[in-house]
Amino acid sequence: MSDFNAPNLNSTAASHENCGCGFSKPLAMLIHEKAWTQHVDLHTRHRPGQTPSLFDLVITNEAHLADRVVIEPPLGHSYHMLLNFDFICYWLQNAVTKTSFRNFQKADFNAIRRFSSTLSLTSYSVNLNCLYFKAAIHKAGGAFVPRKLWKFSSRAPLPRNIRRLLEVRSSLFSNQKLTGRPEDLEAFRSVRNRWKREIRQHTQHVQSKILQIAHENKNFLFKYIRRQRKTKPSAPSLRLPEGETSSNPQMFAKVFREYHSPVYKVYLPNWHPILPRRHFQHPILTADFYMSDVQDLLLKINPYSAMGPDKIHPRIFKEAAVCLAVPLFDLFEQTLRTGTLPEA
Repeated sequence: MSDFNAPNLNSTAASHENCGCGFSKPLAMLIHEKAWTQHVDLHTRHRPGQTPSLFDLVITNEAHLADRVVIEPPLGHSYHMLLNFDFICYWLQNAVTKTSFRNFQKADFNAIRRFSSTLSLTSYSVNLNCLYFKAAIHKAGGAFVPRKLWKFSSRAPLPRNIRRLLEVRSSLFSNQKLTGRPEDLEAFRSVRNRWKREIRQHTQHVQSKILQIAHENKNFLFKYIRRQRKTKPSAPSLRLPEGETSSNPQMFAKVFREYHSPVYKVYLPNWHPILPRRHFQHPILTADFYMSDVQDLLLKINPYSAMGPDKIHPRIFKEAAVCLAVPLFDLFEQTLRTGTLPEA
């Protein structure tokens, strides 16, 4: 919005010849070329002895950005009318990726066990049975294991008693700075020492709890150490052969692959001995295993380990080991009987 000093502007003209003369013509042509919208249609300057002119314009690149343009009487001794309009402002917000994780503390494992006990693999194809089993476990996990949004915070909030001591310490510090009396300074030092002692005890309690959890879940300790670091490890900017810098992760992966691939390349020499083929006494097609063996393997799964290619959480296998041993035993037995493995 501005005073463009274009009294003969005709922004609604169909051709460039009727847009006006002087400065009005190139301004109107620019509005047509850029597909802008001019929202003022009436005269905005009324000076005695002169023809009313359209001087004050409201131009937007989108028609819906300005609405309800009202021309009101001028302010003071001005010859220009007052423009009152609604400006609709909006912005494009970047999509925020919300990270969620499975909240096993509120999971209904009894419902998962009841659902798993109804699984039956009746197909003659190993691949179909495997796909049906994975889909059923994913369905049970999504239905009975709620998800919780991950809150990205640098550290956990302090307990309420420590926060209150911090407030009291701040007030006593301000008081002793104003008064300067020895008793106020002594009160401040007493609360400050108590606050430090509480902080020290709280830190020891948190660290002991972290070590207790780390005995079962090592990844928790690694995440805690990474969260405590002030500088996060990341690859620096990469200088390309052309002299430009890039932060593209695909370019980083390509450079690292070319740099480290010669280290791990193994060239097959010709002097490797030819080893004799080993003959097993018990062929794998006649191996004997029982449902209790499958159940024992499921019970020994580490619930804090990473998920496999099937994207099934190991906690579900461990909690529903008794019920899942039956369909898994049938699937293993069918695999040995047919001599085919399920596709990845």
